[in-house]
Amino acid sequence: MAPADQRPIWLTSLGQTVYENLNPFWLYCETAGATPSCTVLFYEREQKAQKERVVKGLATIAGKFAAKRMEIECIDFDDEDVSGFVEITQGVFKKAKGDKLSVIVDISPTTYSFVPVNLVRMAGDFSGAVASVVYLQYGEHRFRQRPYALVPRLCITAHDLLKGLR
Repeated sequence: MAPADQRPIWLTSLGQTVYENLNPFWLYCETAGATPSCTVLFYEREQKAQKERVVKGLATIAGKFAAKRMEIECIDFDDEDVSGFVEITQGVFKKAKGDKLSVIVDISPTTYSFVPVNLVRMAGDFSGAVASVVYLQYGEHRFRQRPYALVPRLCITAHDLLKGLR
């Protein structure tokens, strides 16, 4: 993970469509006028091709909002090993907290059901390090497959679920 600066790190898991990952990130960058200092992307080992497309998209979007290159850290996991995923994510959250990094957790991507549940749990366990738990809600399922720039603004709602948890 990137060294501490004023920008948070973005933590998410690979979704079923590329835009499930890119759209919340794009919205954040547009709203903040900057990128996170680092993005951590959890992906299931069998999804390497999808991961590469998402990484390329994140880098492209980040390039539009930042003068310097954003670090993207990809961490694979076994979708049959819930305990292993918990251990991996716990390590990431512990490191972020130890490094005094602010974390934004994006649970928007449609993924294995235990992944967002665990990420929300970790956000609660490490609440001092977590700034937001983001969920981008689409008015219609078809918009999950479109780039943010082509989704009507009335058809998306960004939620900070952490505000509801505190």
